[in-house]
Parts: sequence; structure tokens; C-alpha cells
Amino acid sequence: MKRASLRVFLATLFIITASCAAFAASTTVEELLDDRTAFRWGKGFLAWVVHYPDYMVEPWVMEVTGGNGDPTGKIAEDFRKTLRMDTSTPVLLSVYVYGAKGLSFAPLSKSFFLEKEDGTRFPPASYDKVFDSPISDLVQGLVFFPKVDGQFKLVLKRKNMPELVFEFPDDMKTRLREEIAEELKRKQTANLMTEEQKARISLEDAKKAAVEEAKKEWIAEREKLEKMLEEVTSQRDMLRKRLDDLMFALAEEKKQGEDKDAKPSPVSAKATLPENEKKQPVGYEREKLLDKFLKAWQAGDLQEMYSLLSDNFKMQLGSAEELGKFLENKFLPTKFPLKYEIKRQDDPDEVVLAYAPKILFVRTLRSVRLKMEKVSSGWLIGALK
Repeated sequence: MKRASLRVFLATLFIITASCAAFAASTTVEELLDDRTAFRWGKGFLAWVVHYPDYMVEPWVMEVTGGNGDPTGKIAEDFRKTLRMDTSTPVLLSVYVYGAKGLSFAPLSKSFFLEKEDGTRFPPASYDKVFDSPISDLVQGLVFFPKVDGQFKLVLKRKNMPELVFEFPDDMKTRLREEIAEELKRKQTANLMTEEQKARISLEDAKKAAVEEAKKEWIAEREKLEKMLEEVTSQRDMLRKRLDDLMFALAEEKKQGEDKDAKPSPVSAKATLPENEKKQPVGYEREKLLDKFLKAWQAGDLQEMYSLLSDNFKMQLGSAEELGKFLENKFLPTKFPLKYEIKRQDDPDEVVLAYAPKILFVRTLRSVRLKMEKVSSGWLIGALK
């Protein structure tokens, strides 16, 4: 009887595994990302997470190369290195605040956790420090948790507020399948091991009856699972549509506000400098400095960028190579995007550069604060924040 129960259970698992394998073979990178995206609504804000799993590397390489593959392995290696896949669990966190009040998760290391199936929680190993500043509209950035295997959930919490628990759709599917398989195993074992069956039918009849019963129960449970998955997919699509509407409204509102409240560019400092200082080959007029620095950054010319830094900033870094490491640690690009927006601040010596780098198929919103420092005959870059 025990052997018959085991065989029926293995047959059931084979059906489940075969259906899962057929699904995986037909999935695209976008579908993989859909299954690793989760949304949650908080009071006055919407938060969503995207996990980049290891198994999406190969499909992504085939998609970006048009099916030609990656003979040298460099494309896959660079992709894995960017997302630190070999040493961490990379997650893209997005928070959109639509309420009247801003909010804060600072420090994120005490507000955002990866939770394993056994309940163990891990804080981020590193993350984009933009989350340690007050949030008033939309903020996105990468968060790197320790490398873990198996299923997990993400937990975002704030003081005096319920925790937001993010469970990914494919983990939900796996959990449901495991629960169904376990329930079938329990029922099959109970049916095969009853004393009434032992006395009434032969071993072979018991096997056939159990298999037929398992098939019927599997069909019923599969239909139940498919219905639940349809509901999950429908809810996800609804949330994505609401998010698109919110993002469009936010963009329109920002554009109208900037057109209305646009301020003139800061007055050039060159005209106010003493004549003897203008002749010294140190520093630039603020707008010229900003233009030169951005062009060097867009070209990835660390030496030219370093030459435009103030003495104080140079002393903090030490060399052009250290400037490159500084940018990496700040999650800033070594080559600045060609498309960006300059936002003037109340302090005329400071500007914010807003840009939208694309991480795989998810476009993120980023900004960097650039501080200019007065020197003997003009201005140099005093800080990047």
C-alpha cells in the first residue's frame, strides 16, 4: 500500500512539474519580470518592488542579442556585475507619495527587510541613499540584500503603521502548487490505507482506483488554482493601470508647475570678479563650469572631471580613479545620460541634475545634487551628493 501511495504521489508531481516546465519554456523576459513584481498600497503612498532573479540572465541575453547568444559570456557577466547577482539579491524599490504629507523610511536598513520562509529577516547589505531622505513624490533605487536561495518575501514598515508584505506572483503559484500536492498526498494516503479498502479490493484495484481518484482531484484542484491565478493577474493589471495613470498625472502636474514657477538662471559671477582675479587660470564662470563638467561626465572622462573639482573635494578623493569609485558607491553613473534636466535651487551655487537611467526594462528616476565652490578666479565643483 505504501508503494502504491508513493507511485500515485510521484505521478501527481510529474503532472505538476511537466506543466511548470512547459510554462517556463514559453515565458519572455517581460513575463519573468511580471512574476517578480509586487505592489502594495500604504496610507498616502504606493510602493512596488522588482526582483531580478538569476534565471532571467540567459533569456535576457538571448533577447538583447536577437537570439544570437553570448559566445564570450561578457554580456551576461556585465549584466550580473551591474546587479551584483553573484553576491546579493538585487531588488528595485519604488515609492510614490500621492498624499498631502511626505514620508520617510530613514534609515532604510531598519525599515526594509528580506524575509525567508522560516521567518528569518535580513536587512539590506547596501542601498541607494536616496531612501534616507524625505520622500514627497516618486523615488526609485536599487537595494541589495544578502544572497539567498528559495522563496522569500519583502517587508516594508514604518513606525506606528502596519507592515507591507510583498509576495511575488510566481512564489504564490509555487506555494499553492505545493499546498495542493501536499493535500493530494494526504488524501491519497488516507484512501489507500483504510482498513475497508484492504479487505474489499485487491492491491491492483486499489492502485487503479487511487490513480483515477488522483486524476479527478488534480483536475478539480488545477481549475481552482487557475481561477486564483487569474484573480492575481487581474489585480496586478489593475494596479499597473492605476500606477500608469498616477505617473502620467504627476508628470503633467510637474510640467505645469515648472512652466509657471520657472526662475531665471543665476547671474553670472564672472562680471563681478575683480580684474586681477579674472586673469588667473583657476576656476570658471558657473554656467561654463557646469557645461564643461557635464560634457566630461557624459564622455566618462574621469581625468577631466577631476581637474574641475575644488582643492577640498580633490583632497577628499585623492585621484581620478577614486572619483570613479566615489560615483559607484553613490550609485551614480560613470557616464552621465545625454538626457537630463537642470533644476535650480534657492542657493545659486547649487543645482540638481535629474535623469532617468534604464535598469533592464525598468526606467528609474534619479537625481544628483551638484555644489559649486568659489575659488580665486571663478568656480569649481565642490561636492556631489
